[in-house]
Amino acid sequence: MTQIHFRSLDLNLLRVFDALTEEGSVTGAAGLLGLTPSAVSHSLNRLRHILKDDLFLRGAKGMNPTPKALALAVPIRRALVDIQQALNGDSFVPEKTDRRFSIACGDYVTAVLMPEVIARFRKAAPLAELRIQPVGAVMKELDAGRIDLAMGGFERIPERLASEPLFADDMVWVMRADSPFANRQPTLEGLAALPHLAIASPDNDRAVSGIVSDAGLERRVVRDDPRILDQYFEERGLRRTVAMTAPNPIVAMAIVAECDLAAMMPRNLAEAFADRYKLALWKPPHPSALFQISTVWHRWHGDQPAVDWLRAMIRSVAEERMAAATS
Repeated sequence: MTQIHFRSLDLNLLRVFDALTEEGSVTGAAGLLGLTPSAVSHSLNRLRHILKDDLFLRGAKGMNPTPKALALAVPIRRALVDIQQALNGDSFVPEKTDRRFSIACGDYVTAVLMPEVIARFRKAAPLAELRIQPVGAVMKELDAGRIDLAMGGFERIPERLASEPLFADDMVWVMRADSPFANRQPTLEGLAALPHLAIASPDNDRAVSGIVSDAGLERRVVRDDPRILDQYFEERGLRRTVAMTAPNPIVAMAIVAECDLAAMMPRNLAEAFADRYKLALWKPPHPSALFQISTVWHRWHGDQPAVDWLRAMIRSVAEERMAAATS
């Protein structure tokens, strides 16, 4: 096994390695580090020589890490985070930081919370960057420290993650406010008589009993199982008609605003867009359970002043929104 002479190792090479792991391209890494692409390529070649491995190979979608690079990615990220925390100590000044923050969350949480979070973030930390990305397979990103926080309807949470609840929500039916059906008393029979718009994201295909499992982290993606809903109607001698399926609730509301379809979605999301799309909201005339939205973060990477600050901002926005909803 090749021995690395650590005292002679240029630690900037590890920053380049980490940036390549995060960005997946020489150009992206160069932009992240403020270097030229040729400087990044030169550093990568030096690392390849030192480690006796290609580390990253060009593919159709960018630079793909080799098995050795994958094995090194998490330890190197942890070491860089430790160095950063040691140098910064407990000091974190939002208005001076140029840190990049990364959050993973779905369309629902993004629409309900992030507009206000982003407004406060830009005011408090004008030099910093906030990156929002999909909440798909986040455990790998959390383990590697490439995501600071993830938000969603998490069920089982691995011990290496910490979590805190943000808010609870329930489901409502929505319809355009000027529909001839909108002002009627919502009954199960009346609901069954309307054509429905179902919401099925790409995650639904991977879900088992409404839950997607990702390396031990379980996330609920189906908040009201349509099979259970169909069964509830059938037990009462009714049958509903699904006339259309949309990929997410934002698209669903835009469609419902233009036709006489009814769709079911989270209350907080529906209330946030009710005025914009001129929607009427109905409490379901059938059982529908509450669900919890939480924040999770990695205990190794997430317990630092900068992430604490971001969590506190998100928590404050959630608390204020819930207080306004109940007032």
